[in-house]
Amino acid sequence: MRRRSMLVLILLILALATVLGATSAFGAAGFSDVPATHPFYADITRLADLEIVGGFPDGTYKPDDPVTRQQFAKIIVLATGKHTEAVDNQNDPTFTDVTPALGIPYPFDYIEEAAEAGFVMGDEGKFNPANKITRVQLALVIVRAGGSALAEPPEGYSTGFTDVPDYALAEVAKAKFNGILDGKTATTFDPYANATRGQVAKMVSRLLDKIGEPGTTVLQGTVTNTAGAGVPAHIVVSNPATHESIVETDTAADGTYSVELATHTGGTYVKALPTAADQYFENQEYKSVVAKTTNTRDIKVSAKIPAGASYVGLTTCRGCHPTQGNSFPNTFHARSIQEDLSEFNPEGWPAIGEELELDFMVALYGEGTATVKPVLQHPAENHYQVRVGDMVLHVDGTYGGLDVPSGNPEWKQRYLTKVPADASNLDETSNQDYLIIPIQWNQNTEFDRSRWIAYSGTNWWNANTRTFATQCAGCHNTAPHILFSDDNKVTHYEYKDLNISCENCHGAGSAHVAAGGGKAKAIVNPNFMMDLTSQEICGQCHSRGDSVDPEGHEYPWNQSLAGAYPIGADLSEYVSWTFADNKGSGFYWEAAPDDPAYPSGYIAANKHHEQINDLVEGKMPMVKCADCHNVHGTDFRRNLRGDPNGATAATNSCTAAGACHVHDSVFEANSTHNQAGMLDMGQVNNDCTWCHMAETANSAQAFNVDEAGTYKQGDIANHTFWPIRPDTMDKDGKRVPDSCNMIGCHASGGLFPMTGALFDAKAAIIEGQ
Repeated sequence: MRRRSMLVLILLILALATVLGATSAFGAAGFSDVPATHPFYADITRLADLEIVGGFPDGTYKPDDPVTRQQFAKIIVLATGKHTEAVDNQNDPTFTDVTPALGIPYPFDYIEEAAEAGFVMGDEGKFNPANKITRVQLALVIVRAGGSALAEPPEGYSTGFTDVPDYALAEVAKAKFNGILDGKTATTFDPYANATRGQVAKMVSRLLDKIGEPGTTVLQGTVTNTAGAGVPAHIVVSNPATHESIVETDTAADGTYSVELATHTGGTYVKALPTAADQYFENQEYKSVVAKTTNTRDIKVSAKIPAGASYVGLTTCRGCHPTQGNSFPNTFHARSIQEDLSEFNPEGWPAIGEELELDFMVALYGEGTATVKPVLQHPAENHYQVRVGDMVLHVDGTYGGLDVPSGNPEWKQRYLTKVPADASNLDETSNQDYLIIPIQWNQNTEFDRSRWIAYSGTNWWNANTRTFATQCAGCHNTAPHILFSDDNKVTHYEYKDLNISCENCHGAGSAHVAAGGGKAKAIVNPNFMMDLTSQEICGQCHSRGDSVDPEGHEYPWNQSLAGAYPIGADLSEYVSWTFADNKGSGFYWEAAPDDPAYPSGYIAANKHHEQINDLVEGKMPMVKCADCHNVHGTDFRRNLRGDPNGATAATNSCTAAGACHVHDSVFEANSTHNQAGMLDMGQVNNDCTWCHMAETANSAQAFNVDEAGTYKQGDIANHTFWPIRPDTMDKDGKRVPDSCNMIGCHASGGLFPMTGALFDAKAAIIEGQ
């Protein structure tokens, strides 16, 4: 008799488990009482397909039946992926009325797992497993299970319900705010009513929208060098929002790895730390992970430069890399300095035999108290001079040239004059040194912005501190070798290449050449390095810092270490970030620290060569410079990989196929500022960067001021990628050029001026009213 009773008990337990814990043979869509027109059909189908709920042996689901507390414990454990095959805690049950039964997992094991996860709580040591779960209990458990995936309601948020008990006010509000539950009416929640099987399916399905579906999510891939050979490494998968590690593992000897991520979905950083750290740089990929699937994330790592490698020069590199070697010499990097007039832009200069007095003052012989207006002289063809007082400076070379292949003026042009031998501190074996004449032609003709301005107008004629070797060489030469005297004067100056060449970014190439060339052979590829490490390759010069040792030179340098910055080093050991402090105010634009639009309190740089400062502070610090720029040469301005002026989402470099924002092609059709609409209004030079990369910075000027004293668009794009709002804070009485007004679109009298209250409000902000 006892054997029969026990059998009946076991069958009863199994029947209870079937009700909500296993999928019916009919499948969710086959429940006879849940047709496709049923209001909970989609939710019940989803949970049944995920094997979170099941039906009855007769093929029904009974969506209007109540749910017990033990049934819901099993549902929430399955939904959140907390269930394991082992029966937990049998020797020390959490609740006195839920005990293990012959190793059968339901309901004991599921309730124990729900308690362990903090989802359920008892009453005086009891769980009351057979009691029907109420709507308020359901809300409490779901909010606990949702955890940090559920957003906090804003201060003052109200559900409108008047019947929620005080102990559950916060949880019901959070569940309502996140769209997980509804009320019976606009003002009633009916907290003590029993939740039905259909309601439970709906709420759990909405919870899954927030936390992701349960199941085995696999992340796998291979770590290789740039030649494709496997590289053993330690893998760290982390959450980009919290920077906390999710899981770590080691690859096999061939670089392959595979890990399970439990219920994690969404963005992940997958970082590879090569075992041979002296041979390879670390690298990581930022990708989204899809739940219940196998996600492949292969990672390439760049080789390092061996110790003792030397520089070989551009000519050697071009011998093995003709494609890059033939296009790179046409880039700004390779052409910025010319020791002749081959890049000279005559625009703005007087005709032959004439003079032009500029309308600004520069210091006379470097004495800031005595100033004069510089005079441009053009005595003969290909012969240009600048007169400062009674001193005549010959133009012997240029910095900044013409755009290739268009041949149009681009960027800026400065002028070099040779330093007299008796004014130089250099030894006889040094290269020629130059002084930069204190004027600059901002030659970008876009929107008619060409103009003469002063360059270091009060601090320029001093062979000890303001020559090319003392202030420019560290960024504009390849492999500079510079020595300093005890009183911080340059005594020796030489270089491998006059301008920036291959080895500034790829590292000293002698070991690469000795190995016979080829990928991953003792040469750096900046595309396959950690974001910041890659950024600092460009940031060594695009950050406007002063040298560390000796101090005060405007390029990265540390004489006690390697001298010039070596790829992969900590840039802060070579660049002093006190530049803003010792050069006066106005270096950066800064918002109020609590401004929600700019979380870091940083808006934009206002001078040239600060792109990395912007990038690190902005919205997308994981972006590498090479993601957008092709430094080997391109047909597009500023060496961009695509056309930023593409007139449609398909041709725009930000949204075209293969670009980062291909998914944002909805911009083309639905935005007020869509590309086609702007073209229809006559704007043929529009692109995403108008708003997201407003040109706030200026070369050689802290601010671009017109005759009326209005601060306008600069000539260098902001790299935080934040649209600059019209209501951003003033800085020392000078206002940030905003994205709306950047090219005059919405300025008074602009192309599409703001009118009425909108413009009045903006004007009031600008005027500080």
